[in-house]
Amino acid sequence: MKLLHLSDPHFGLDSYFVQPHIVKRELIRFIQDQMAGLPSEFYLMITGDIVFKGNNTSFDMAKAFFTDIITQTNILRENILVCPGNHDICNCSLNDFSIFSYSMRRDNKFSFEKNTSEIFFKGDICFLGINTVYSLEYKYGKVDLASLDDVLTQHKDTINQSKMRVVFFHHHILNMLDQDDSAIKNAYQLFHMLALHKFNFVFHGHQHAKQLFNINEINVHSISSLLDKNAKSNLISLYSINTTTGKLLNRDEFSFSQDEINSDGTRGRYKKSC
Repeated sequence: MKLLHLSDPHFGLDSYFVQPHIVKRELIRFIQDQMAGLPSEFYLMITGDIVFKGNNTSFDMAKAFFTDIITQTNILRENILVCPGNHDICNCSLNDFSIFSYSMRRDNKFSFEKNTSEIFFKGDICFLGINTVYSLEYKYGKVDLASLDDVLTQHKDTINQSKMRVVFFHHHILNMLDQDDSAIKNAYQLFHMLALHKFNFVFHGHQHAKQLFNINEINVHSISSLLDKNAKSNLISLYSINTTTGKLLNRDEFSFSQDEINSDGTRGRYKKSC
């Protein structure tokens, strides 16, 4: 399988690293190339902060952006994985995020309206989405451990049968900046629970920076903002994973180069980073 990880698009910014319509055009081209006629094996993951300021206008921009991508690439809606970030809180609610999530998948699986942790099985793959802003606290992340334990316990047998186990959420667990206090507050308990159920991968966003490390044999990955010009980089990451063994075969980073000229004369494309 291939998994494309995007994070923190922050629709509604005053200015962008690259204009969204150009990014959309090149993401469509990129996904079409990488999908290579096998839509069932291609997944799109977006780990929160869909918007910059939680409001209807920004979410409408996000819905239009990703709807065009879905329509033009024919990516399977059930292969879209999405979770909320702190910027997605609107009027002390995640209702607008839930509407956005429904527009992507056409179901309520990752709306997080009923549960703060949602589990999804497809073939031999287990996807676990966690809402780290369930408390509607803007300043830091936190996991509803009781809800997570209920989900893991309820689906224990099916999890054990899964060849690959993937977790995704918004907030980071390790700080990179001296003044940063926005990480997940109960990250230790979270990773203890994930290790007990032998999860392979964790994906997150929030810091607008790349992080790669292992905890309890769990591979942790994050990337930068898709559109924010103040991000340390503007990477997207593509993963090739052996679903039989649950092993990572390859990880490639792509950054947007505004100077590249495409064969159709348009300027700018995603280029593999060295």
